Amino acid sequence: MVISAIAILGFGSALRSAKANQAMDALVSQLRSARELAISHRCEVQVQFVGSNQISTTEIWLAGTPPPPLTVALEGGATYQVFGTLPDTPMAFGNSSAVYFEVSPAARRS
Repeated sequence: MVISAIAILGFGSALRSAKANQAMDALVSQLRSARELAISHRCEVQVQFVGSNQISTTEIWLAGTPPPPLTVALEGGATYQVFGTLPDTPMAFGNSSAVYFEVSPAARRS
């Protein structure tokens, strides 16, 4: 029974770790997808964290009607949290505005 109890406790920890890895993979996938959209469609792409478990990707077009935003929820009850004491990525690098993935002006002309 002792071995069974240890195995059950270990399984719970492994399950939480697997869910966290799955959520991290979903986030990385959305960021890569946003970068690929910016390159392939030659437009700016905005990634927003909506609520506590959704990631929204929006194409920003200069002309025409862009497709609707794509919103993906993190699976398995995973959530993210912003800590007020830690700066976000743009401010950590001296920027006060959002970071955009975009194609360079030279690439747009080609």
